[in-house]
Amino acid sequence: MNIFPQSMHVHCLSAMLINYPNPPDEQCNEHGAGDYPCPAINISLARPVIAGVMSPKPNSATGPHMEIREYCAADHDSVVALWDSVFPNSTGHNEPRGAIERKLAVDDGLFFVAADADTIIGGVLAGYDGHRGWIYSLAVAPESRRCGIGSQLVRHAERQLLRLGCPKVNLQVRADNSNVIAFYESLGFHTEDRISMGKLTSDD
Repeated sequence: MNIFPQSMHVHCLSAMLINYPNPPDEQCNEHGAGDYPCPAINISLARPVIAGVMSPKPNSATGPHMEIREYCAADHDSVVALWDSVFPNSTGHNEPRGAIERKLAVDDGLFFVAADADTIIGGVLAGYDGHRGWIYSLAVAPESRRCGIGSQLVRHAERQLLRLGCPKVNLQVRADNSNVIAFYESLGFHTEDRISMGKLTSDD
């Protein structure tokens, strides 16, 4: 089994990214510090990207037509509705339409959705700057939870990061969010002793 070497942990985005309390494999979000009350210290979880261990397990509960694929323009309204449902009251840099526009401008192919036939039931963003990979905005529609979709989205994002040569993937969770911490630990992530710092780059 091939494990890529690890080096220093860095945070490459301007916003502090937070996960909010929800049961495992349900809502696993990252929001900026300005949107909700949150602790100054958050838990950073990370895992090396390992070849050969990230294939999703089939789950008949997701439906025979469920697939995870790259986001396309036709998904826009459905993803906005999903994020509005799972992450209510998002403003500023977390507002769904602006977040989608900025992600598409990067054009890195790391924006994925889970679709059951023509219905978007989940989504996740990933990022890679050549040093570390990150996972953001993991969301599953309430009616489709507890079917392993969140786990499959994370594994899919990991596989794509591995394809790009990413040696390690990171994410952030609120320090008091024990349920979602347990969810990510079940996928092989571990807690790192880090202080999360962020700074907005504009007044928008």
